[in-house]
Amino acid sequence: MDGSFKGREEFIAVYIDDILVFSKDENEHYKHLQTMLDTCKRKGLVLSPTKMKIVVPEIEFLGAVIGNSKIKLQPHIITKICDFIEEKLRTKAGLRSFLGILNYARNYIPKLSILLGPLYEKTNPKGDKRLKPSDYEIVRKIKEKFKALPDLEIHPQNAYIIIETDGCMEGWGGVYKWKKKKGDSKREESICAYASGKFKTVQSTIDAEINACINSLEKLKIYYLDKGKITLRSDCQAIISFYDKSNSNKASRVRWLKFMDIITGTGVKVNIEHIDGKQNLLADSLSRLANLCFVE
Repeated sequence: MDGSFKGREEFIAVYIDDILVFSKDENEHYKHLQTMLDTCKRKGLVLSPTKMKIVVPEIEFLGAVIGNSKIKLQPHIITKICDFIEEKLRTKAGLRSFLGILNYARNYIPKLSILLGPLYEKTNPKGDKRLKPSDYEIVRKIKEKFKALPDLEIHPQNAYIIIETDGCMEGWGGVYKWKKKKGDSKREESICAYASGKFKTVQSTIDAEINACINSLEKLKIYYLDKGKITLRSDCQAIISFYDKSNSNKASRVRWLKFMDIITGTGVKVNIEHIDGKQNLLADSLSRLANLCFVE
């Protein structure tokens, strides 16, 4: 059905049989709705009046409540987690069901993976299937976290985007931030999403840092591809130096070229900015926790 609205992606999103129409204000929304209805009539699409919600400030879509410049996890998902019966965790199906629901919250809790690691080991065909008291304690901690989930802040159209990255020999982490203007202080920055992962193999810490930049830009690109310019922060001075052309002739040219490909291949101008390692706490924590708990 998404092909029916081709060319209307700026204000219409389609997922399977759900249609989401979004606008800046009420007057614009009525125009967008009319366009959507005209398209449905022309394409022969049948709509269900009982399932429609029109001109609302918030909407539930793909497991999230979107509106008022925030993204929140749907209440019924939080309820499913908090009320999940621990007895069901003794079966593989029950444990997988619990972990499956938790996937909805990966963008909301940056350190969720460190808690999930031991539970995912129980789903491994070669691992120990029995849950220990410490495993049940993990489940209870997770439930407590879900009772106070942070809202993610949706950036306005003209916001300036920052991606902070960090890599180590075990894995990488990325934090997607925004602020109203490029010149605003770091105190004005809000978090929109997190990303992290595990490295299969890396040759050195510099490789880890470069791949952290590459993976973060790739994982989070859906958020910034419409931007003319963004800032990428790294605590690796070698990356800053290379991008400033002062170190471009060093060895391991292939990895640098790959780094340049991801930087230049999106069409978005990326401003490279150094961040002190002591201030790069979120991305650093994610990268170091990834080896313990990341599941591909």
